[in-house]
Amino acid sequence: MVKASLPFPGVWRAPGALLPERRKAMDLREGFEELEAIADLMVAQTRLADRLEAIADALPRSSPEECRVLARELPSTLALLHSVEERCLLTPLAGRLPQGSPFKATLERMRCEHLEDVDAATELADALLRFSEAKGGVGSDTLAYQLRSLFVALRRHHALDLEVLLPEARARFTPADRARLEAALRLEACGRGPSGRTAFTG
Repeated sequence: MVKASLPFPGVWRAPGALLPERRKAMDLREGFEELEAIADLMVAQTRLADRLEAIADALPRSSPEECRVLARELPSTLALLHSVEERCLLTPLAGRLPQGSPFKATLERMRCEHLEDVDAATELADALLRFSEAKGGVGSDTLAYQLRSLFVALRRHHALDLEVLLPEARARFTPADRARLEAALRLEACGRGPSGRTAFTG
């Protein structure tokens, strides 16, 4: 089985100390072990939202170092998480839907949200860096708005993952889909997936 090992801090908790979000995600993949790594990815996204909220709450006295660290990690981390979700869930699930299914529009909306979130993350990373270096041009109110807009969007997307995407994947994926999912996750583990970065370790 593939185990997630994500490329930024603040995600992992000790065994037995699972976050409520991951418990729910793991419940949804009961009997479907291939979804365990995907559940970890979903928790990683909500933990990222928590870090954004912590910086927003601390303004205007947010740690410059934490702002710099998050500015470096944010765009590439989100792009990685979204790439794996699209390859491992959205694309194969779309292939299992009947012609004319209204759920295809939901999947396309989730893809569009990925693009919008990465764009917002890129702009926010620049603002965080400027704020941390006291270069001016980025006030606390403006930065707080950018931070809150993104973490709210990430949590909304995470809720859709848990309440809609995972149950649909569990219901519709065939044994062949599960085998392809396992193979895709192992490619990512070796850094040979489309993301071009290692998202998992086997």
